[in-house]
Amino acid sequence: MKIRGFLAVGLAVGAIITAGCAASTAGVPTVPGTGSTTPPSTTTPRSTTTTSGPSRGPGIPGPPLQVVQDAELLALETQTGGPQGWRGSSRFVESGPWQEYLKSLGGYDGDPHPIAQQVPAVPDGKVLVAGVVSISCDKPGGAVLGYDGSSYRLVATDLPQTPTPECYAPFVTVAVMSAPLASVPAGSVGPGTLVHFSTVETSSSYRPGAVELTDADRELSTILPKDAEAPDLPEPADGQRRYAFLLTACRAEAAAVEIGDKTVSAHIDPPAPDPVECVVAQPFLAVFDVPDTLVPADARPTS
Repeated sequence: MKIRGFLAVGLAVGAIITAGCAASTAGVPTVPGTGSTTPPSTTTPRSTTTTSGPSRGPGIPGPPLQVVQDAELLALETQTGGPQGWRGSSRFVESGPWQEYLKSLGGYDGDPHPIAQQVPAVPDGKVLVAGVVSISCDKPGGAVLGYDGSSYRLVATDLPQTPTPECYAPFVTVAVMSAPLASVPAGSVGPGTLVHFSTVETSSSYRPGAVELTDADRELSTILPKDAEAPDLPEPADGQRRYAFLLTACRAEAAAVEIGDKTVSAHIDPPAPDPVECVVAQPFLAVFDVPDTLVPADARPTS
């Protein structure tokens, strides 16, 4: 049975794809056409340049993306079906989290993803942004790193204006880009929105934890130390799931969420590689809102 009506863009990454079965291209922003842009502007903040494109693609609302200056495409790898890894784009400045991401891309038979050989580690002085940029019956010819005014994401380029209407199995394309550390701030890349991040002041014992808060903020007390004060959080918007994580680190300014097939987890997202070691780590509370469409049915919060 062939797959019909494949779209090149959508609002959330779909489920794992198998040959001959329908699959979603959601969460994978793409740019039809050649992906050409206007010359960089020296007045645009955050090391970006305003362009007439790339746009978010047909049917995706929002302002045009800006293309990050000095970003370099290190790898663009297309496979037929296979794992998608963590949903959305992810930011990496240290090789430990990068290796965990590469594991999430590994094949069902245990074989590493081709990206693992092409980009084995985070380059010195750089930040990596990686993620699936296209799930469709067409292969993109490139990718750019875009900024929409609040977050950074990878966008596919050089796709046909008219998508191929059917195929036996869709192509899953992963892109990896590098950029100067200052170009992509911590906490600005990921499938969810960081709605709260703070140091937890406590003299009580604690341990890392994770909990979903979509239906009840009171669940937050299950992961906070007994003497810690819970923050006053706004209500999540319709269509959003909320997750909270108690993380530990020597120091931190932001965190990033990871959404896999079975888990929703988070890690500290340092601005730069952090060689600091401490006798006692500090607890940090990170709360994320994530579109419901990005969370697989079997995924559960985990620390």
